[in-house]
Amino acid sequence: MAAWEPAIWGCLVKEPHDGRLGRPKKRVKVYYASEDKVLKPKVKDLDQYEKESGFKLPDDYREFARTFGPGTFDGWQISTPGFPNAEHEVDLAKLNERLRRSYLPNFVRFCGKEDFHGWFAWNPEDITDPVKHHYGVYLLGGLRGEDPEAQPIKVASSFHEFFISYALGGGFELQQKGARSKKSGDPVLPKTVAFSQVLS
Repeated sequence: MAAWEPAIWGCLVKEPHDGRLGRPKKRVKVYYASEDKVLKPKVKDLDQYEKESGFKLPDDYREFARTFGPGTFDGWQISTPGFPNAEHEVDLAKLNERLRRSYLPNFVRFCGKEDFHGWFAWNPEDITDPVKHHYGVYLLGGLRGEDPEAQPIKVASSFHEFFISYALGGGFELQQKGARSKKSGDPVLPKTVAFSQVLS
């Protein structure tokens, strides 16, 4: 029997008049479906990954990982540390261990896309916010994900921007299909996002 558990991850914006964080401008509402419970990495798992890899995980990614855990969001497979006995697409360390032998070994891959051969990764040299440990997010494998020698393509300046605007907000489709949004500016988010987690 599947257990359903809702979770919301908001896109906080600063109010212009006083600079304080305001109410979420956009929210992603996710319904979990898993056999027993949703597994999430512990803080110690994230810290251990950082210690062993030498890579400081972005603050927004740490929050995301602790909120959702690894899994698939409408075809977007997000990996997190803390699951060394799972498949390589689930555990961040195993994924990068397997792929570091390939092109661009310094990039830290964290996301794949269903029916797409490219990977999405942080470039540790492209620090976009040193305080929050944000890095540029790059598409590896070219526009179609089929050229391992292609130059990396920057798609976002943070994990949050990648997830909200690029993955769920239509940026990927715009890039791939030339789709146009009727309304420019804010990403168009689905009302509900399906999340599945399979750890074997």
